This record gives sequence, C-alpha cells and structure tokens, in this order.
Amino acid sequence: MFILVLSYLADLIFGQPEKFFHPVRIIGWMTEKSENKFNNRQSILGRRLKGANNRQSILARRLKGAVMAVTVIGITVCLAYVAIEISNALNPLLGILVSVYIAYTSFTIRELINAADDIFKALDKNSLVVARKNLAKIVTRDIKKIEERHIAKATIASAVENFNDSVGETLAYSISGGPVTAIASRSAKTLAEMVG
Repeated sequence: MFILVLSYLADLIFGQPEKFFHPVRIIGWMTEKSENKFNNRQSILGRRLKGANNRQSILARRLKGAVMAVTVIGITVCLAYVAIEISNALNPLLGILVSVYIAYTSFTIRELINAADDIFKALDKNSLVVARKNLAKIVTRDIKKIEERHIAKATIASAVENFNDSVGETLAYSISGGPVTAIASRSAKTLAEMVG
C-alpha cells in the first residue's frame, strides 16, 4: 500500500516524466513494431491468407491480435518483474524506488487534469481552434467542426472515461497485484489505444 500511495502522489505532483526512461514509451514502441510485423502483408500469415475467404481472414487477424497482445503484455510483465527483483536483491530501498517508479508511470491522472485544463483555458479565451486541437489529444472522434458547448461536454465525458481507465483500473490492479499488474494493465490499454 505504501508503494501505491507514493506512486499515486508522484503522478499527482510531477505528472509523467518527459526526459527520463518511461516504460509506456517502450510499450508503445513494442506495440508499433509488433503491429508492423503481424499486419505486414508479406508476413508468413499474410502470404497464407492470400486468396483466403473473409471468414478465414477475420480469424487470422484475431489470432495475430491475440499473439501480439500476449507478446507485448508478457514482455512488459517480465521486464517489470525482473527489474523489481534485481533491484530488491541489490538493495531493498532501490527495490522500493523501482516499484514506485513502475507503478507511478502506470498512472496518468496529472496528464488528464492538464489536458482538460488546457481545453477549458482555450475556451475561456474564445479560441475554438486551440480548444479543438487540445480536445483531439483526448478523444478519437472527428472534432473539426464541433461547437463550443459540445467541446465542453466532450471534454467532461472524455475526462470521466479516461479517469476510469487511467486511475480506477490502475488503482485496482495496483491493489490486487502491485506494480507489475499495474504496468500490465497499462500495456493492455496502450495496445487498445494504438491497435484497437
């Protein structure tokens, strides 16, 4: 619980680190490389699908998606576990710091608050272009022609939804299994955001 409290407070105070090693960037890189590999038409599965009917194609895509998810999440979990175990073996205090850092990078509450704040500041200045640009960072739908009142509604709705994903789920996984399950949850969310 001590690690969970420290990691949550670290995210509230510092936000996500920009200039330091960030596990989620590694997860994003692995996801991108995996997607390029598995969705490449020249891959072994891609060549076997040539001329296959649509049902087989859907089944193959699901299989490739499952393999990609297991690979990315599995590597993430293994790396986090090994990092914590090695740091614990070297020094218990170092183990706590590594555990806190891994859990801390799983949260994104500060980033969410900042993103919503940027949108409302732009609306206060009557800058719809900037508000739409900032809104595009937290929603996936087309917002090019969205009106001011809808920008505010979309910001609130997205903040609530993202709060559940970036805080609620992370807290639940942190409580149930510690930093390793928290970063596993984060890797699953990154996969969902990048690949769908």
